[in-house]
Amino acid sequence: MLKNRYFYRKNFECFIRGFIVPKEFISGRTLAELERILGFKQGRLKQGAAFAKLFNLPDKHELAYFGSTETAAHHFAERREELRNQGVDVIGHHQLNEASYHYLNASTQLIKVIPLKDHNPLLSEDENWPSGAGAMQYKLVVTKPAMIIDVIEDYPNGKFK
Repeated sequence: MLKNRYFYRKNFECFIRGFIVPKEFISGRTLAELERILGFKQGRLKQGAAFAKLFNLPDKHELAYFGSTETAAHHFAERREELRNQGVDVIGHHQLNEASYHYLNASTQLIKVIPLKDHNPLLSEDENWPSGAGAMQYKLVVTKPAMIIDVIEDYPNGKFK
């Protein structure tokens, strides 16, 4: 299903929640590169993507840290348990959130990448959201105001600046 691309136009104010990423991890990347980096199924951004920037840095309690996209979000807890079982000293989720929040500062731009094409409900989570190539990811657990700062439809070579 194709989302209403008229809703996603530059300078449009919207509300977002879900997975977000600091801009420096995606800036200058093509749509095809973003699929690989963020862990989207190849071709998911074929119809394009909108990029929404949060107006303000969320409070600590509004974010959950999900490590890097190398571990798909739906495998995050399982991966932490694997590491713990291997004898790796894994800090608690609260401590992890606290430490990752200190990475953010007033100049950090947090971006939600919104594919213009929905995921395929007939595929598994692993097929729709494979492991990515290592961008830092947070989950915004509340709905916050944002602005669409770009809409790119030139797949695969359109670049997010």
